[in-house]
Amino acid sequence: MGEMEQESELRSLFEALYPPLVRRLTLVVGDSAAAEDAAAEAFARMLASWSKVRRYDDPAGWLRTVSLRIALRARSRRVRGHQSPEGAHEGDLAAAEDVRAAVRKLPKMQRAAIVLHYFDSLTLTEIGSTLGCSPKTAGVHLHRARERLRTELREVDVDVPR
Repeated sequence: MGEMEQESELRSLFEALYPPLVRRLTLVVGDSAAAEDAAAEAFARMLASWSKVRRYDDPAGWLRTVSLRIALRARSRRVRGHQSPEGAHEGDLAAAEDVRAAVRKLPKMQRAAIVLHYFDSLTLTEIGSTLGCSPKTAGVHLHRARERLRTELREVDVDVPR
């Protein structure tokens, strides 16, 4: 593959994956700037190892795993504020903030499992692979997160389906 083709391939991959990756990482770490930093660092690592990563069955999965691990490590080192989405209705914004606040209270592995399952539609096997645990352990993280969210959101009167 020529240098121009490689650059085009990487640019297309970046344009397709960066925005949704940042959104999901923001949900996990609760800070859009930290999410952008983690996504950028993961892309830089991918670029440095592109000749190897491009041969993987799922380069996007590799990127998701690396960026999530970077974001979780960074979040462990510092806690920052959270920005609210613009353009939401007041009631929707309040409910969405309650949900975000409840998700931010989850332990990091539970928070990651929720985001990977509900926003990336990953299976337990894929979640386990991304988080570095077994599918069964991923299921436990997901189950515990759901239970905690259900309890937390009932306390703030947000409609939570069973």
